[in-house]
Amino acid sequence: MLKIDETALLKIEEILKQNNEKLKKENKLNFRVEVTSGGCSGFQYKFSLDSKIDSKTDSIIKINDHYEIVVDNLSLQFLAGSTLIHINNLSGQYFEIRNPNAKTRCGCGSSFSF
Repeated sequence: MLKIDETALLKIEEILKQNNEKLKKENKLNFRVEVTSGGCSGFQYKFSLDSKIDSKTDSIIKINDHYEIVVDNLSLQFLAGSTLIHINNLSGQYFEIRNPNAKTRCGCGSSFSF
């Protein structure tokens, strides 16, 4: 399972709260984490806001009673044992996944291989 660091939880909750306030309740957004092919090392992480959940192919990680993180089951296999964190420093703000299963990472850290 994907672990979520406290800093990432707080930031995701903030993002979802801000964006969901702009929408109607029936279009509730969730925070989606995916592993896609691409990048210079073969795979990359993708973070997005998504209102769709497929009960057959998605797993849900509850943040609290209002917000959820959605990960498709294929990506979840690549993320096993990983931790999602939020970085806020002089370089900017961004989400990062610390994946102990990744063998290599590209120089900028946005892609990886197994």
